[in-house]
Amino acid sequence: MLGNDQGVSALNYSAWNMWHLGQADAARMRAREAVALARRLNDPFSLAFALLYETVVHALRRDVTAQLERAAETIALSEAQGFPFWLGLGRAFHAGARVAAGHPDAFPEMLEGLALVAETGNQLHAPEIFLYLAEAQQASGHVAEAQGTVATALAVAAQMGQSFFDADLYRLDGDLLRALGGPADEAAARYHRALAIARKQGARSLELRAPVARSGQARRSARPTCARVRLVHRRLRDARPR
Repeated sequence: MLGNDQGVSALNYSAWNMWHLGQADAARMRAREAVALARRLNDPFSLAFALLYETVVHALRRDVTAQLERAAETIALSEAQGFPFWLGLGRAFHAGARVAAGHPDAFPEMLEGLALVAETGNQLHAPEIFLYLAEAQQASGHVAEAQGTVATALAVAAQMGQSFFDADLYRLDGDLLRALGGPADEAAARYHRALAIARKQGARSLELRAPVARSGQARRSARPTCARVRLVHRRLRDARPR
């Protein structure tokens, strides 16, 4: 999933690493450097890549306003240039930000964006995409569906060796179990596992989230499973690079 310019790619992945290390402000600045470089190069594909990665950094920082702005720019550029992968992710993150801002009616648009991503056959970062989907399901009140998405994400992460967000997946799994009235000791075990994974990986930002989750309030109750969510699961899980 590299852009055309390796300098832009290096800055993007550096921003990603900085966030994991707990340097959230530095991650935001590094992501902006990547966008600025791509603009100077006048390279549309690298610019779409950089815009999407800045969008992701804002999502990790829970900055909904900035996420919306960058996702909208990613969408506009990708539509004009014909970049389906970046377009799908841009739409998914734009809709996800609206869900996080209290507009659950945007959730179907998120599924449409993820379906477009799955059609490209690119599976890189699939566990993170599933995590983001599960958080949107949780925010929309689809708690039981979110549990299934987390289980799929962990399975895909194990299969592909993409364990970057395992800690957050176990943290979220604990939240969802509590929301559904599950045993408190099982939820606590998930939080402890999330904390252990984060510490082992040196992922300071994810380490900080796990203790916060232990003191959080239970989420809203579950709603019926959506067939469209199952379809997106299957496509993302089974996609193969073309």
